[in-house]
Amino acid sequence: MRVRLQSCVAADYTRSPALKLLAQIGHTSGVHGILRSLVILAVSGAFSASCQTPAPAWQSAVDRAARQSPDARIVVLDIASGRPLASHDLADAARTAAAPGSTLKPLVLYSLIRAGRWNPANRVACNRQLVVAGHRLACTHPAAPPFDAQEALTWSCNSYFAAVARTLQPGELGRLLRPTGLLGLTGLAPQEAVAEFREPNSPDSEQLALLGVDGVRVTPLELAAAYRWLALELAAHPDSNAAQVVRAGLEDSASSAWRARPVWAALRCWARLEPRKALPHPALTAGL
Repeated sequence: MRVRLQSCVAADYTRSPALKLLAQIGHTSGVHGILRSLVILAVSGAFSASCQTPAPAWQSAVDRAARQSPDARIVVLDIASGRPLASHDLADAARTAAAPGSTLKPLVLYSLIRAGRWNPANRVACNRQLVVAGHRLACTHPAAPPFDAQEALTWSCNSYFAAVARTLQPGELGRLLRPTGLLGLTGLAPQEAVAEFREPNSPDSEQLALLGVDGVRVTPLELAAAYRWLALELAAHPDSNAAQVVRAGLEDSASSAWRARPVWAALRCWARLEPRKALPHPALTAGL
């Protein structure tokens, strides 16, 4: 099987390291793509007293996966402190910038709903034939009735998020992304590259930027910082409409995509580490 894997972000709410996820990626032949990166957000005792994985166990798991996929860039980040718990090829992850693709969708959707700028009940039809400025961005999900925000996030629907992008005001996308840490230095490694961001100036460029296709390039470390921000936001505001919609959309995607949906050929990979039922915070996952 050939996997076009640009990046994957997953949160661990289990007591064991991400052995299953790392093994699946490490033993998949032909892992390749722009970033070839895996970011794991790990829960520490400071974030959830009932659940944590020792740092040495994380590094051991990462080392085993890296032996199978030596080109992969892997970062395990503690959610509470933001410090790296384990990594492989961290220096390269700090210097490599690439288009982030659909990883922007949860970040932008959360911020827009939280600010009252987007109604998650809005439904958008998708004919799976989206083309923007010559870029073919056809969705891979099955034919379906118009999606609301949760459903669109579950299926990573490009048509839905293109519609969201068309409502943005000049300069708004940059204002939404900067607080997440996606567009700046993370301090996680020396000699980091800084994200390249070109503020959209037309409806087409707005759509391409929000879909992570053009006008923005980030490093895996910046992606890690942004998703740590999102994890903290979901934990801090669990009852907000924004948190409920985004959490549910990501969970629904993760619960079926890894095993059931034919997304391997697409420019995204959703993965989840199974959460313990007793924990208060469900698994947060996202990817392109």
